[in-house]
Amino acid sequence: MKTNLTEEKILNKKFKKDVKGYDALEVDKYLDLIMLDYKEFLNEISKLKDEIFVLRRENESLKADIRDKETVISIERSKQAVLEKNKNYSSEQLDPIDLLQRCGKYEVKLHELGVDPSKIK
Repeated sequence: MKTNLTEEKILNKKFKKDVKGYDALEVDKYLDLIMLDYKEFLNEISKLKDEIFVLRRENESLKADIRDKETVISIERSKQAVLEKNKNYSSEQLDPIDLLQRCGKYEVKLHELGVDPSKIK
């Protein structure tokens, strides 16, 4: 951003005096320079606000992506844990008698909970 004046130049500016006070043309030209800088500052502020808005929106989007990926990872870890636990109970390793005994236990538990297993689809 290019400006015409600095804080020091504004502070140290001395105007020529004329019969009625300061030279009006000189003051007017100086105020025009200040106005140009002021417009430049406002343009820069506007650009930076727009950039902040875009970056905040991008940041929120990236945070949402991270949350989604963490959820997927958590689900996959849970699946792996269940698979590991169920490895020991795979139907290939259990004989039909064991399976019938387990089904019987589930039916008893359902009856205790007040659910009729024959009505479950």
